[in-house]
Amino acid sequence: DGAESVIDSRKRKPLLMAVLLAVVVIGLVYFLYTVLIGGRSVSTDNAYVAGDVAPITPLTQGQIVEVAVINTQPVKKGQLLLRLDGADQRIAVAEAEANLAMAQRRYTQDRAQGSAAGASAQAKEAGVPEALARLSAAKSSLERARIEYQRRASLDGSGAVSGEELTVARNGLTAAQAAVQQAEAGVSQARADAASAREQETATRAATQGLAVN
Repeated sequence: DGAESVIDSRKRKPLLMAVLLAVVVIGLVYFLYTVLIGGRSVSTDNAYVAGDVAPITPLTQGQIVEVAVINTQPVKKGQLLLRLDGADQRIAVAEAEANLAMAQRRYTQDRAQGSAAGASAQAKEAGVPEALARLSAAKSSLERARIEYQRRASLDGSGAVSGEELTVARNGLTAAQAAVQQAEAGVSQARADAASAREQETATRAATQGLAVN
């Protein structure tokens, strides 16, 4: 029995050494995996990314006709984001030019009061740029009416626009076209009046009744 105990004790030592060595190897492998591989990646189901949100506020109001970026697209400083319809701004510029032309005409008329014929000619000539400005404003209104009608006409049949809205847009387009024609006629009339007034300046008429002598 004593001999068998000694033999069993001798067998246990290699077995314990093998188990201890296996534990050490497993620990070393886990340590190397954690340091070299596991430490480079992080996973979570509840993460947040910090970032600044910059609000976009156009300097004027209008309908968006172009969006130059898509959602989550990186952008650079100065890059175009969207474009608004500039029809209203063009109309405002045309109206301002018409008002300026009218003011210039009134100023010209005031200065030309000393000479009836000269005043008439200058006043008529001043009406030409005013008529041209009105024509430009009418064309801008026509462009806006055409865009509005085309936009509504493209939605016809989809249920997004009613027949009444389409009729209103069509009538607006027709009225704008008539306004352009009227403005063009006004330009022609203003030019004819200016030419007629200048022609009158070339004629010398008698200031009173009498006899013509050399």
